[in-house]
Amino acid sequence: MDLLFIFLSYVLILHSVMAIASHEEHLKALKTCVSHILAVLAFYVPMIGVSTVHRFGKHVPHYIHVLLSNIYLFVPPVLNPLIYSAKTKEIRRAIVRMFHRIKMRL
Repeated sequence: MDLLFIFLSYVLILHSVMAIASHEEHLKALKTCVSHILAVLAFYVPMIGVSTVHRFGKHVPHYIHVLLSNIYLFVPPVLNPLIYSAKTKEIRRAIVRMFHRIKMRL
């Protein structure tokens, strides 16, 4: 039920964002919405995986249950600051420079 309400709320948010007249404010609001959606997905995708394996994976090896549980516990808190900090221009520039350096070495 909560996924339905989250989806409906984002539809309403996007409808409101599309009504903004200024192009710069429009883009800023969309960037914020995208980061929120990514944070929600970072939480729900591992949860759905754990729930599915728990429900249907009776013959799956035990280490798969443990692995998915650890992913569910550790990945969302690690991704959350990365998702929100990627909005910062300085951090985005540093990430791009880092990838350019790696690309140059190859």
